[in-house]
Amino acid sequence: MYYHHRPKKANDHPLITKIIHLADSMVDEMKLGTSGEVVANPVKPKILQALGFAELPIEKFEEDIKDQYYTALSAFL
Repeated sequence: MYYHHRPKKANDHPLITKIIHLADSMVDEMKLGTSGEVVANPVKPKILQALGFAELPIEKFEEDIKDQYYTALSAFL
């Protein structure tokens, strides 16, 4: 997803781009891995609203995200 750091610019697949942008921000906030960015890329309120959230839904998905992250990571260790 070329525009996942700038989802407003995505003309092709805008919903998927917003979802990836949200997921990227969530794992940055959770300190899982690194995107190579110096600062986290915050999600704008309009994007959160478009996806049905008022704020980053970290608590709602944290356990599932961590389980999948560590499962994927174990494949490389």
